[in-house]
Amino acid sequence: MSASLLVPLAAVGASGQALSSSAAQYEYMVTICHHTHSETNPTVTIRVSVNALPAHQAHGDTLGACG
Repeated sequence: MSASLLVPLAAVGASGQALSSSAAQYEYMVTICHHTHSETNPTVTIRVSVNALPAHQAHGDTLGACG
C-alpha cells in the first residue's frame, strides 16, 4: 500500500512547485538603503537577499528605501 501512495506524491513533488536554491534567493528579498560613503552619491536603494541583510546592516545600511 505504501508504494501506491509514493507514486502520486512523487508526481506532485515533481510539478515544479518547490523552488531551487538559486530561485529561492530571489524569493526572499528586502529593500535596503545602501550607504556607499561616496560624496556624490552617498546612498542608493537596492534589493538584497534576506541572507545578506545582516552583513549590510553591520556596515551601516538600513532597512527600507533611501529618503
